[in-house]
Amino acid sequence: MLRFGDVLEGFILSSTSVKSPEDAKKKKQYHIEVRNPDYVVVLSPCCSIGDKTLALSPLVSVLPGFFNNPYLREDLTRVNRKMEPEQSVPPDVWKTMSD
Repeated sequence: MLRFGDVLEGFILSSTSVKSPEDAKKKKQYHIEVRNPDYVVVLSPCCSIGDKTLALSPLVSVLPGFFNNPYLREDLTRVNRKMEPEQSVPPDVWKTMSD
C-alpha cells in the first residue's frame, strides 16, 4: 500500500514545459522530458492513490550550501517550515547584510 512520502525506485517520469501560457494556447513550441531517476517520492494523498492516481516527484541531492547554515544542518526539513529571516542564511552571511 503506497502512502504520501514513500520513496520508490524504478519509475520513469515525464514532464512537459512551455515558455509561457500563451505559447500553450497557441500550440507553439513545447518540451517533453523523460527521466528515469534513481528515486522518486509519492506526493499523492493516500485517498487518491486508491483511485489509481499517483503523483511522483524525483528526489534530488541536497545542495551543499544548505549545510553551511547550522539551523538547517540540524534538521533539513526546517526548510519546509516558517522560519525567521536570520535562520534562512548562515550567521556570517546574515552579519554582512544591510538593514
